Amino acid sequence: MDPCALDRDPVRHLDIVFGLAEKYYRPIDIPLHEPGDLGRFSAELIIERTKALGMQGQVVISHGYGLWDGTAVQTSAVIEKMAEADIATATVAPGGRQTLPLEEMAQAGIRVGLGEDGQRDYWSPYGNADLLDRTWQLAFTHGYRADELIAHCLAIATRGGASIMDRGLERLRGTSDRPGLSPGDRADLVLIGAEHLTAAVMDRPEDRIVLHRGRVVARDLRLLEAGAA
Repeated sequence: MDPCALDRDPVRHLDIVFGLAEKYYRPIDIPLHEPGDLGRFSAELIIERTKALGMQGQVVISHGYGLWDGTAVQTSAVIEKMAEADIATATVAPGGRQTLPLEEMAQAGIRVGLGEDGQRDYWSPYGNADLLDRTWQLAFTHGYRADELIAHCLAIATRGGASIMDRGLERLRGTSDRPGLSPGDRADLVLIGAEHLTAAVMDRPEDRIVLHRGRVVARDLRLLEAGAA
């Protein structure tokens, strides 16, 4: 976390992080909260290490608030370098901060995931573990109104995050790219009573059925007992 601002020794910080990853064959997630030029500088160091160690596709920069508060030229440069190193990013769609260039990132093939890192705790009161609510928040904080962009937020919440966890999955390649189902896919599904994708995000209805490995595990926002359907 924050190799410059926290430890004030980014070289040593990243030596340790990447050294552990290389030794134990593990991927890396670096939460980056540093602002402006400092954040972009840390990102540059992370990108350099990723490429030098051949860890393309195994590194995530979470949050990354400061990466997107610069000029259009700076933003384009960060996107290009992250895409080249296949570095993914994850966001909690925070309010009051610079939004992510989601459309440009999708076009560049950067994997973007959506999640929460707190549920009404000391970190933040804005969490309830409902990713559909967080999808609405992603669309709202980015000012999206078009159906395609709202549905893209849903794609980020589903395939976007999954493609970070499983690099064997196809990544999103644009705002109109929609993850689908194929024969043989594991039946991990949420069935929602909505007319279309935008309605699902805007209305967030409670009549949902959750399947895990083909078994119904929740209905109408309530967990079912083992064996119930």
